[in-house]
Amino acid sequence: MMPEKTPYSLYFPVRLGEAKLFVYVDENLRAEKDKCTSAPHSHHFYELKYVDAGGSAQEIDGVTYMMRPRDFILIRPGEYHYQDPALTLDTVVQYSMRFEIIKQSPNSSANEEKALYALTALLSSTRSVKDTSGVLSHMFKRLVHEISRKEDGYVSNMQMIVSLILTEFVRLTKQNIKPLFPSEDVKYSGFMITKLEHFFSRRCYVHNIKIEDLAAEINFSPRHTARLLKQIYGLTFSEKLNEVRIRRAAHKLIHSTVKIEQLSHDCGFNSTAYFSTCFKKIHGITPTEFREKAVLGKEDTPYAE
Repeated sequence: MMPEKTPYSLYFPVRLGEAKLFVYVDENLRAEKDKCTSAPHSHHFYELKYVDAGGSAQEIDGVTYMMRPRDFILIRPGEYHYQDPALTLDTVVQYSMRFEIIKQSPNSSANEEKALYALTALLSSTRSVKDTSGVLSHMFKRLVHEISRKEDGYVSNMQMIVSLILTEFVRLTKQNIKPLFPSEDVKYSGFMITKLEHFFSRRCYVHNIKIEDLAAEINFSPRHTARLLKQIYGLTFSEKLNEVRIRRAAHKLIHSTVKIEQLSHDCGFNSTAYFSTCFKKIHGITPTEFREKAVLGKEDTPYAE
């Protein structure tokens, strides 16, 4: 049962890929048999129910749906429904949350419009799915924990958990959900950043390296690569390369006694003068001054190798 006995409710926004939702959870987030039954009713939002243990029967617009452990059932806006007490087991443990789709605005992007259409179509054609892995049971339990304890950051945690639950639900429908999660979003926000960081980490020491080398590694044209760097970092190829090289140089200045001429060469710079100019532009002091401050214990920034 819920550790907190007083009624509660929480209404918060959640992103499902490119779609935007409002989610509503209340004291019925977790319910057992005595709290599962209700009179026939309808509402303007979607309701998602999940049976964690036991079994129950949902009556929706005159049709009975039997629910067993790990079953999801979706009730759509305007559908009359109730839970049949005669077919609800004493051992039933059930989770329930409600949500509504935030309609597109004049400022909505093309991706958001596609996501809205895809999600609406998916929900219109889905009634029930099976949580084959059982992982959602743990997610719902975590939701109960968060809203019961109300520790700092609990709303943010609930938003993340609900997003995970809804993502898993739409996956389980086995429908096309690519419009909800455009590949470009994954590429730029995750995999592509990893590729870029890996490239600069490995090859920042190489002299005379060019944007064409990066483009070849990520299989883009140099022009597209330049746009990508601007989009992700707000920097040109040379600016990003120098940023990484200077970060490595700062680490070596603190943790080694290598002469600055040799250090600048080892970090990929062809000219010590140019290295000093780039270093001062970022740190506001010369490499020599930076090392002197580090020796005196005044520079304690933990530059990572």
